[in-house]
Amino acid sequence: MGDAEGGVMSRRVKIIFEDGEKTYGDLDLSGEKPIIVTGGMPYDLESFAATGATVAVNDQPTLKLLQEAGIKARPTGRQTTITISVTEQLRERLTAASKKYNRTTTSILVEAGEKWLDEKSL
Repeated sequence: MGDAEGGVMSRRVKIIFEDGEKTYGDLDLSGEKPIIVTGGMPYDLESFAATGATVAVNDQPTLKLLQEAGIKARPTGRQTTITISVTEQLRERLTAASKKYNRTTTSILVEAGEKWLDEKSL
């Protein structure tokens, strides 16, 4: 299942729980039904809505999708989408790893990028 913006299959989202805890997750649109993956755990949208958490997103189609599923969602301008080019072999390895560890490719790449930046003190 692609989305309205050219088939992007995963979106990084900010999650704010009712107790004030904040984290990030990924809205995965690649399966039959969209899921939110946070902390390595997948949630269908209805189950996630039951948590009462608010999700901050940076595009209107994602905002609408979440709100239609009963999730409290609001817009944010703090995230952006980038496009990167990788070898087919790396793409295949990332896809396999995302399935094995129940993560999205986006979350793996963001984690690796953040770790690299921290190591370089940037």
